[in-house]
Amino acid sequence: MITVRKANGKFEPYSQEKLYRSLQRARVSKDHQHQLVKQIESRLYDGIPTRSIYSQISQTLQEQEFAEACSYNLKQGIMKLGPTGYPFEKYVASILEHQGYSTQTSQMVQGKCVAHEVDVIATKPHERYMVECKFHNQSGMQSDVKVALYVQARFQDVTWRWSKENTAPEYHAMLVTNTRCSSDAIAYAECVNMTILGWGYPEKGNLQDLIESQLLYPVTTLCSLKNEDAARLIEQGVITIHDLLQKQNVIDELIPHSHTRNVILRELRSFEERFVQSQPEK
Repeated sequence: MITVRKANGKFEPYSQEKLYRSLQRARVSKDHQHQLVKQIESRLYDGIPTRSIYSQISQTLQEQEFAEACSYNLKQGIMKLGPTGYPFEKYVASILEHQGYSTQTSQMVQGKCVAHEVDVIATKPHERYMVECKFHNQSGMQSDVKVALYVQARFQDVTWRWSKENTAPEYHAMLVTNTRCSSDAIAYAECVNMTILGWGYPEKGNLQDLIESQLLYPVTTLCSLKNEDAARLIEQGVITIHDLLQKQNVIDELIPHSHTRNVILRELRSFEERFVQSQPEK
């Protein structure tokens, strides 16, 4: 039996089904799926890191289909938003805006006891969320119960003040992370009615689901975009590929090398043709 080594150091049996599922989620065509699985299985060895499997698939997709490579790179693309958590906060705000919320980021809010810097405040007419964003730029890390306890303590202090101001009928706490939460963190959040939006949690409507359903891939999933160029775009408020499709003029303004600009534009066209134009009418 062939085993694979996960990012957290644990081993598990290789699963062809899981590999196919990851390719399907990334919207890889069926022909490419079969080709990639055959390629990976010809190179398997016991204890192969999942990172190695990911890298092989990503490299092959970059050579064949830009749009599929972009979609497959989602998890790593989010991690490349770092090293600080600030771009991730802006990214989370963008995702919530597409869910119908108005958002504010990095707001100082006076609680009953002390002032707090709140990552994102997300508001609809009848509800308000205090959102804590927990960003990790390495696979295998998770948010444990101490994080959930910390979020709840801040939430209680902040909502004491909000309730006095009657700013909304309902107040909620939300923890958003680009990795996973421990089982204790999830149990505690369920107990205190805190929303967790993480990688693979909840089973439906998780962070990955929201991104994929709205095509809100971060610009850092573009294979040709260098870290310093991505930082320039993010600084100008261009967080997602959707943003970049709407503001393609910033590529000329912010990307200094003409060859890089041309490759980025080619990736954008591929993404738009493969995914955006094929979206059903709403």
